[in-house]
Amino acid sequence: MQNFIIRCYKQFLNKHEPSTVSQCPIFIIYNIDGNHWVTFCITNFENKNAVLYKNSLGREILDDIKNVLEDYFTDTIMPGQNNTIFKSHDKKEQTDANSCGPMSLRNMEIILHGLKTD
Repeated sequence: MQNFIIRCYKQFLNKHEPSTVSQCPIFIIYNIDGNHWVTFCITNFENKNAVLYKNSLGREILDDIKNVLEDYFTDTIMPGQNNTIFKSHDKKEQTDANSCGPMSLRNMEIILHGLKTD
């Protein structure tokens, strides 16, 4: 199942022109293992590619997703250069088993607000 999801990410990213990331952030709400939602944003920050990741359980970005994004940036956005920053917020907010969906939407709003004010 994980390989299928990674292929879907590659297909999604390949549909976007390289300039898209520098012009406008791409937000993705992603379901991990069919039972937990997380949020991440692909954007350009200080002339570097940035992935801003938030998991309401306080966990880091999955290595598989990180590898796909690094490959995308190295192969498509800036050929031959790995100029990517990964930022994860490690504060655990979720204390129950079912509020990750609304929290992912709220975290997307928080990231968007932060991008607007920077």
